[in-house]
Amino acid sequence: MGGRGPVQRHSHAVFGFVPRFVLGLVLGYLYLWSGNILVSMAAHFTQNAFRLLVVYLSQRGLFGWGFDPDATDALPWTLAVPSALLSAGLLYFLYQRMTAPAAPTAMLTLSHHGVDVRRGEPLA
Repeated sequence: MGGRGPVQRHSHAVFGFVPRFVLGLVLGYLYLWSGNILVSMAAHFTQNAFRLLVVYLSQRGLFGWGFDPDATDALPWTLAVPSALLSAGLLYFLYQRMTAPAAPTAMLTLSHHGVDVRRGEPLA
């Protein structure tokens, strides 16, 4: 039963829980902010894809250092910044695509009497 002692196992469990908890908060907020579960799904996909890419590239030795996905060490800035920019860009793109313009509240019609303006419920 070599490897980790009780303190190391406990700290690994705590430090493994906190990032996942924060990710859950962020994804929940994205759903609340956008009103669309696809935004949260896209953010989760992006996070998983980036992590998978980092593991793959580090196994190929392209970073010059090893990357342990189970480690509690912070991600280097050279990887954290592109990840944050990619996430922010994707969220901005989704926000632009999913924000619908307001429905018109008046309808203009042209007849032989001129322009008629009808107001009422939003036309959808």
